[in-house]
Amino acid sequence: MNVKGQLSIEYLLVSTVAILLILVSLAALIGVKDYSDSAMKVHTLKSSAISLNTAINEVCALGNGNGRVIQLTTNLSIDCEYADEEWVVSFYDPENSIIHSSHCEVKTAKNLNGLVYIQNEKGIIKITER
Repeated sequence: MNVKGQLSIEYLLVSTVAILLILVSLAALIGVKDYSDSAMKVHTLKSSAISLNTAINEVCALGNGNGRVIQLTTNLSIDCEYADEEWVVSFYDPENSIIHSSHCEVKTAKNLNGLVYIQNEKGIIKITER
């Protein structure tokens, strides 16, 4: 009966199980981190899109010559098209998109980031980076 050999095998078995549990936990944490990163990107896109859309509608309602400056928290790509008697403004990033309507036509650069200026020029909303 070799007690030293038995203890070594038991220690090796317990160590292997502990390492496997650590690896499973690590894999789960990486999955949670990836999901939270994705959710954060969606949240910042929504936040910037809502802020910009609110500013567009306010400047549109205030009329010619009015403007507003806002800070975007993420890069936004914007498309604007006329459909069903209103302007449809699409805000998107590579993975997500949000669509809002506007009563005024919106003209802007394709991509916006940081500080932007929204101005009403004769019923046309122009958005430029500052």
